[in-house]
Amino acid sequence: MTLNAVLEEMRLLFYEPRTLRAWERLCALLDRCPPERAFIAVDYAEEHMRTWGWPDHLRIAPQAWLEALFAQGRDPRMRLVRVAAVDDRPRLSLDDVAALSRCDELDRLLSLDLRYREVCSEGVALLARAPLMTCLRRLDLGFNRVDDEGAVALAEAACPLTDLDLRYNRVGTEGLIALLDSPVFERVERLELEGNNLDDRAVDALVLRAGRLPALKVLGLAGNPISPGSSGSLQRAFSATPGFRCSAP
Repeated sequence: MTLNAVLEEMRLLFYEPRTLRAWERLCALLDRCPPERAFIAVDYAEEHMRTWGWPDHLRIAPQAWLEALFAQGRDPRMRLVRVAAVDDRPRLSLDDVAALSRCDELDRLLSLDLRYREVCSEGVALLARAPLMTCLRRLDLGFNRVDDEGAVALAEAACPLTDLDLRYNRVGTEGLIALLDSPVFERVERLELEGNNLDDRAVDALVLRAGRLPALKVLGLAGNPISPGSSGSLQRAFSATPGFRCSAP
């Protein structure tokens, strides 16, 4: 398909309702664009999506684009993406994570889901320094192999996170303290830490720092070696936060 034909079909598409189906058709058009001229089609799409106000939640990375990114290290089409979830690979190697981390085109990504992908702390350290963290609001690293070193790396990231999921990893109290002491966490509204290695010292750290976490509304601590009844002290510490909820033993 020629570039001009792609641009014409795109022009017509932008007059239609902004739906997930329309996004999928746009992605299919970009797939048919001559690779050496894809950046022109991406520029055209980006300008019109900004003009027409396409919702961010519709702009989901196709799995084929992610695979191309893992293989090539860059893909201009990723500039249009705001939500990415790796579904087709049972495991992300360190090279795969490095490819994600090097991709400058992901600097406007808002949500990244890497659940169940065997991501380790070394991989998290790569992500923490990556362009994709620039605008990232939601990061799901649940059911991986992240320990305190990974938590410390996240604490040093410069990003506007509001939702962090670290369920069923290996994060201990020292890692949690690093996260809580990070300026990044002043904005966090949801923090999921079920099934890690947190003990009563983690509860003490949360209680002590409650005043520095004004946005926190959802805190998940179930499945950790924490004494029964700890949720009461957390509820009292966060009593000034309307609607605060905590799952704890």
